[in-house]
Amino acid sequence: MGEQSVNPQHRNAKTNAKRETEKIEALRLWMAGTSFRSIGEKLGVSGPTAYRRVRAALDEMRPHADFEAYRAVQLAELEVSRRVLRNVIASWRPGQPFGEATLAISTLLKLQEREGQLVGLDRAPTPFDEIAAMTDEQLTAMVAAWSAGESPT
Repeated sequence: MGEQSVNPQHRNAKTNAKRETEKIEALRLWMAGTSFRSIGEKLGVSGPTAYRRVRAALDEMRPHADFEAYRAVQLAELEVSRRVLRNVIASWRPGQPFGEATLAISTLLKLQEREGQLVGLDRAPTPFDEIAAMTDEQLTAMVAAWSAGESPT
């Protein structure tokens, strides 16, 4: 009896499935704030490989994801950046030059501005927002008023 031959397609499918699972797990860990080195240790790969798994997962999500999923990823990325910036700011001590802390504060403010854009804090309400917030009864009354030639209030 000779060696059993392993179908290369089966081996590739198993490898691809493992890599996909690693990408998802790496992304989940990263979104929870885990470092790439720690992600690599948990997955049994190097830190740079963990980084590539996270980037691949994000790259796959962006073009195909709906807006809410994309926004969730963007907000998670901002949260990770915010943690780093807060650590830089918190490490400043009196008597030290302000350079790095000032840059971190400036960057944190830009990050907060971007977060405001993503969650809609920076835009003025539009008539569409008012209509979207109406109940069915309010919408029906508005349409009836328009149909009767009245100005809806």
